[in-house]
Amino acid sequence: MGVPRRMRRFGEEFYGRQAAYQAALDESDPQALENALARNIFEKDTVEARIIRLAEYTRAAAAQLEDADVDTFASAPVFPDPAKFANTGR
Repeated sequence: MGVPRRMRRFGEEFYGRQAAYQAALDESDPQALENALARNIFEKDTVEARIIRLAEYTRAAAAQLEDADVDTFASAPVFPDPAKFANTGR
């Protein structure tokens, strides 16, 4: 009986986070995405080096996805190499 209520809450949380990430990606302030990731992924109020790296990866992935055509993406989705964003010294 509680499944529909939990699924509705799950959907609201998912679409709320998606909207927050998209708004942050659209902003010119890089800290907007870092703050959104800190809150939603790491449940923190402060930004750490790992959050900055995740934000850099997220921006790179979003840029690649924006540039990809549908046919190429459907056959083999291409995302940035996560190793390039690991331990960048921050």
